[in-house]
Amino acid sequence: MKMWRIRNNADGSIPSEPLTAAEVAGRMLEQTGTLFWLESDGGAGDFAADVPEVRDVLLGRPSTVASVWFERSGTSRHGWAWQVVEHACNHDPEGALAVIRALVAEAKDDEELAVIGAGPLETLLRCQGPQAISLVEVAAAEDRRFRFALAGVWPSERNPEVWTRWTTALGDQKRY
Repeated sequence: MKMWRIRNNADGSIPSEPLTAAEVAGRMLEQTGTLFWLESDGGAGDFAADVPEVRDVLLGRPSTVASVWFERSGTSRHGWAWQVVEHACNHDPEGALAVIRALVAEAKDDEELAVIGAGPLETLLRCQGPQAISLVEVAAAEDRRFRFALAGVWPSERNPEVWTRWTTALGDQKRY
């Protein structure tokens, strides 16, 4: 089993004890405002949200990732949660849609739903449209708030069939 050590101390010189991906993810969820630098047993380093095994653990908890993504601390979103969602939207349509549905459930108002539409949903459809559109259609058919978020997506000229299906998925939801 692969293990990592966290180096997020002020001077970075004191690594944590060896941790599994699940343990690293647990620490990230305990300290949501912290960016974790990991070093594997082999010595390579990376931010925790960029380590596939850690990302997979986090994507397995979409509601928790959504909650962290929406933490209201100042004007910026928490970097690692944004990174995890962005990566999923670019590379993992099913994982992305699970988190996007959790974001929609977590959103407090129409403004936050619009941010989801113009952000993760738009990225998902632009980057993974042919693979994701069927999943998006199902979510839109089941959830009016999801359709509202979907109306905030700005269509692309790539993959015209995706955008035809997107228009149908909106149903009677007006674009804004």
